[in-house]
Amino acid sequence: MARKKTLGLFGSDIVHLGLLIILAGGIISGLAVFRENLSLSEGQILPILKADFKIRLDKFETEYYPNGSVRDWKSTLTVIENGKPHLSKIVEVNHPLSFKGFVFYQSSCGWNWTNPSLEIWVKKRNDESFLNKIELNLGEKAGLEGENIQISVRHFIPDFVINEKNEITTRSLQPNNPAAFIEG
Repeated sequence: MARKKTLGLFGSDIVHLGLLIILAGGIISGLAVFRENLSLSEGQILPILKADFKIRLDKFETEYYPNGSVRDWKSTLTVIENGKPHLSKIVEVNHPLSFKGFVFYQSSCGWNWTNPSLEIWVKKRNDESFLNKIELNLGEKAGLEGENIQISVRHFIPDFVINEKNEITTRSLQPNNPAAFIEG
């Protein structure tokens, strides 16, 4: 006849107590932590809730494999404390920026179609040497250097298409076929 040792009598109780401790830890952690999604454009500075510093996105870049698939996304973030840059770090997937108990992860990326920035190159047909670059945001006006012409971007469409009703629209929010209505 086999007999359990004294610790064997409490084995299942110890396992259940361990599971309860893990569950309680998850609940406490979930209630004690706050999460917020921040959307930043390059050069934008945002104050951090419940903190005495701000964060700035200096640069965002996508690296590709030779076959064209995405290899990595990198965001260069700078912590601004008391109005001055304090710390800069390149944030990648699984490589967050930690500062004063706050952790900044890169969770997604996309395009900012609410305020697109356009680079327009202007050429003259009758003057091959004339080439002028203008950078504009939607709704801005800019003068063409050496000319008495003002150019403005009135509308931007990331994936231009004319639908079956002959309306100009976009197929997606990806910049697959970008188009701009420019007025000059």
